[in-house]
Order: sequence, then C-alpha cells, then structure tokens
Amino acid sequence: MERLRASIKPELLIWARSSSGLDFTSAATKIGVKEETLSDWEAGRAQPTIRQLREAARVYRRPSVAFFLPGPPREVPMPIDFRLVQGSTGGALSPRAIVEIRLARRRRELALDLSQILDLSVPEEYAFAELAEDPEILANQERGRINVETEQLSSLRSSAEALSFWKRTLERIGVLVFQCTRVKTEELRAFSIAELPLPAIVLNPKDAENARIFSLFHEYCHIMLKMGKLCDPYLTSSNLELQRIEVFCNHFAGAFLAPAEEVVRDQSFFDLENNPASDLTISSAARKYKVSREVILRRLLTLNLVGQQFYDAKVAAIRSESVVSKSKEEMAIPVHLQALARNGRQFSTLVLRSYNEKKISLAEASEYLGLRIQHIHRLQSELF
Repeated sequence: MERLRASIKPELLIWARSSSGLDFTSAATKIGVKEETLSDWEAGRAQPTIRQLREAARVYRRPSVAFFLPGPPREVPMPIDFRLVQGSTGGALSPRAIVEIRLARRRRELALDLSQILDLSVPEEYAFAELAEDPEILANQERGRINVETEQLSSLRSSAEALSFWKRTLERIGVLVFQCTRVKTEELRAFSIAELPLPAIVLNPKDAENARIFSLFHEYCHIMLKMGKLCDPYLTSSNLELQRIEVFCNHFAGAFLAPAEEVVRDQSFFDLENNPASDLTISSAARKYKVSREVILRRLLTLNLVGQQFYDAKVAAIRSESVVSKSKEEMAIPVHLQALARNGRQFSTLVLRSYNEKKISLAEASEYLGLRIQHIHRLQSELF
C-alpha cells in the first residue's frame, strides 16, 4: 500500500533546515534518510511521508503545521555576535545554540502572554545607559536603584547562594533569567534579549558560578544599552566598536559586583605587589565578592591599586591552572530543579500560576516548562 505523502513546499523544508543551523549531511542523518532523499525533498522532486515529516519537524525543532504555511516566515535576526576574537572568525552558531536562542525568545513571548492572561502588570520602567557614561558611576547608581545593601551580600555563604540571590534580584525588577543546556562555554557563555518589557538573560550552567554572576551583570549592561547579544565577556572582539561595548560592559559588571568605594578602603590591598601572600589576598577577595580572581585583578588594575605588569602575570598564572571538572554525583540535580534553573523562577511561577487558575491546561504547563507532567507537583512545592 502506498504511504501517505505530505504535500508541502520545498522552500519550507530548506528554511527549516537552514534556520536550525544543520548542514545537509547532519540533517539527513538525524532524520534517518539518505542525503539523496533529502535533496529530492528540497528540490521538489519528491515529498516526505507524514511520518518522515514529523521526524523532520522534531529534528528542526518546528511544529509540523509550520511546513504547511504559504511560505517561509520572516525570521527574527539573531542577537548581535560579540564572540569574535582577534584572529578568529568566531564560527557559525551550532544547531544547539540556535535552539536555545529560539527557546529563550519563546519563553519571553509566553511570559508576556501569560502576564496578560493573568491580568498582571509588567514593569514599565527600566534603566538605560549610554557608552559616554562612566561605568563606575552607572554601577553605583544602579546598585542604589535596585536597592542592594552590602549587608545582604555578607550573609551569602557560597557562590551558589550569591548566584541565586542575584538572579532573583534581576527577576524582581523585570528581567527574565534562563539557563541554556548542552552548549559549550567555548561557544557561548551567555546571551541576552534586550526587547522590553521583560528582557531576558540566558546563562550557561557549564560555567563556574562566579563567572555566571559576572556574565549576569555583563548581560544586564547590554540590556541597559539596548543591545541584546551573544558573548563571552572574557574575550576581545576584533571589531573596535564591539570591543568598546564589551569593555564598557565588563567595567560595569566589575564595578557593580565589587564597588570601588569598598575595594579602595580594603586595607588588605595596600602595597599588594610587594605582599608575598598576594595570591591568598586575591582569592579571599574573590570569595568575598563572589566573583573570579580575574575580576578582582581587573578591579585592582582599574582602580590603580596594581600595575599592568603585576596584573598580566597574575592573570597568566590563573589561566594556566588546570580546571577540575565536577563529578557526575556532584552534578546530579532533581529533574524539577533542572527545569526551574532552565526556566527561571519568574517564568516558572507564571506558568504554574496560570495552570492553578485554570488559564492553561496541565499539558500546556508541561510543554511550556519542558517538564513531564509527573514532576509538575514537585515544582509546585518548590515555588509555592
């Protein structure tokens, strides 16, 4: 018996594959067909079966109905790419990174829709910045606007607690915070979507907690500059204008997390270059402010507490250290908490509140959160 074929336009198959970031060979392999078969589909010489179309939709991360549109939809441009390094082209985004960007955009759109369904007001006032401003003054003003007290931070016992605190702080002022999955830090450490209201920041959990804290405020600065983008805040762009923006955001993040007034009056930094225990002092400061040792060194250099030669030598030594990866046991996290980290508290709360008030179904809540139905009640217990 002849199998039922899907009557679809070949340009929709081409659009779905190319927008997913998959090359021809990878796409055919993942769908489970020969390259010649996929070529025939995209050339209009043959059509996939309904089952093959469903598999293609799964691989391309598109709903099956998208293949029956009149034509390829207009794609929202990818965030500005700030990852370029001197002497490097940066490289095309991996299919997984593209999926994560699309997921973050969808979560943000859902958050706006759910807020409207629940008749909740969304923040209308956000801070803005210009590159002509002084990052030190801007950071101090923003700490005051967000109402961050030093005493709050001193009670945080670990980097994990600090990361959670800062994420909640930004969510409180209307910034969604998500987490990507299965993306290498070498490709992407963080990115942001600067559209208002409810801009979003996406962090990479493969990064160290202190590095994620720094990335959080590096990305927040991009939002204030109204520039959603992809970046690695520890790399230097080959484009002078992009480099200027990255330096500004790095400066802001460092000044926000380790305020100049506190660093300058810290007696342990006095004559640090002649202190035999300078490494211990730097490590202690990194633990205090919940940032990396590189951030502390950059603050000391910026505030003229150490010289360039001392800074270069210490940074080189830090970067030469081997990184010890966590064991699988240390990384084991319950499924519902993984979903919470992935979606953020604010988005997760919106979804579950919409379900609790019968605005959406349990199946929809499960889909929005990427969490199986049997785990929803555990997430409910965590949040309410």
